[in-house]
Amino acid sequence: MKHQRIILFLLTFICVFQLSAQKRTLKRGENLYKTYSYAESIKKYEAITDKTIDIYRKLAESYYNIGKLNKAEDNWKIVVENESRTADDIYSYASVLSMNKKYKESENGCGSLIK
Repeated sequence: MKHQRIILFLLTFICVFQLSAQKRTLKRGENLYKTYSYAESIKKYEAITDKTIDIYRKLAESYYNIGKLNKAEDNWKIVVENESRTADDIYSYASVLSMNKKYKESENGCGSLIK
């Protein structure tokens, strides 16, 4: 019984520590993003396991700003497939598709998202 309590305590401690580490990583990523340190912010955002749409949006913008358009496209796709997407998200996704020379996808895919 004593061993079970110790194990339960350790598991609880590990979970709390993991959540705290995720929050610190997110905060560091946001600070780097705000100071235009996009390559560094990408490292922090990618390390987060439970990414929100806002994190994917910042990843897409960060990849775009450092010229990694394929990675930007991948992240914009996740954003625009979410119900909370905005018109700006759709426009940014279409722009990246065009830059990646995916003109048909840009026209067809984004047109259907707007409807």
